[in-house]
Amino acid sequence: MAVYRALGSLEPIIYFEDRDGQIMLPPTTEDARWLYQSKYSKEGWEWKEAGTLAEVDVLQKRLVAEERRRDEATAERDDRAGVVKWRAVGDALRERMISSSTSPYERDFIAAYLQVREDRRERHRQRWLERTSYLWAANMDSGTKPTDRMKSEPGDRWERGI
Repeated sequence: MAVYRALGSLEPIIYFEDRDGQIMLPPTTEDARWLYQSKYSKEGWEWKEAGTLAEVDVLQKRLVAEERRRDEATAERDDRAGVVKWRAVGDALRERMISSSTSPYERDFIAAYLQVREDRRERHRQRWLERTSYLWAANMDSGTKPTDRMKSEPGDRWERGI
């Protein structure tokens, strides 16, 4: 059965919002009604739909901001805990580098490792942001499958069969 929509409107993106303004997207549009009626309406969540591009843009900005706040708090907590460990490992490796028993090859290897460790950390943080700050429904039509956008990069785990 064909569904006709007003000019300028989209297939609505369904979401739930609580009293505090927190937003939740149901896993699928088909399950949204059942999930809302069986659980979320009883918990105080409100059914909402974004049906125009302007509404979808506002929704995406809110979701990204909410996620970013949560992620920054988690990252800060993890960084504080990780810095102590990374610093201890780095200090131990630097001590090993200046030891007279360390070969020139081992010194070069340790120096390269310490540099690569920082480079990779920033690269992985950037990839993670790209993957988490993207509202699928706003950028794809209903005929697009998630696997359509999964392109492997050289060295990705699924490319190596891991």
